[in-house]
Amino acid sequence: MKREVILLFVAGFLLVSGCTNPLTGLPTQSPDLAMNQSAVFGQEGYEFVATLDHFTVEPTGSGAHTVSFGFTVKNTGSKGISFVAYPRIIDGTGTEYPEKGVFLGAISPGGHASGTSSVIISPDSYPALSQHAVLKIRFQEVKPIPYEVSWGIDPGTFPP
Repeated sequence: MKREVILLFVAGFLLVSGCTNPLTGLPTQSPDLAMNQSAVFGQEGYEFVATLDHFTVEPTGSGAHTVSFGFTVKNTGSKGISFVAYPRIIDGTGTEYPEKGVFLGAISPGGHASGTSSVIISPDSYPALSQHAVLKIRFQEVKPIPYEVSWGIDPGTFPP
């Protein structure tokens, strides 16, 4: 009985504290956004909008492909924020292709910061991206709970 009460308390806390992804418990936008949509986050005076600025796929000479993307975070809240963004691409089979963190620095209210990143996909892994792919970016602030957004990637983006 005590266990059920604790689980109900934790579930209630997560629902009250903001929109969460039921699988990860992270504040997130759900379902996957289209590439031209922005994610809006807000919690306790920390409010921001994340936008995917560009997304390109280019073949390399070795048969691999470089997936490059840029994003912008605009602080729409009343408190300053500081983020490290952790992007990753997930293909149709669930394989993740993570990239290094992108430090966005301190962003004052009304300010914005942009970041760019790229992931190299091997020739063997590339076909799974054209089936279904998602770009996920986790924004980790000083607070222990990060924010996460997913953009569904149009299969037509991936050249043969």
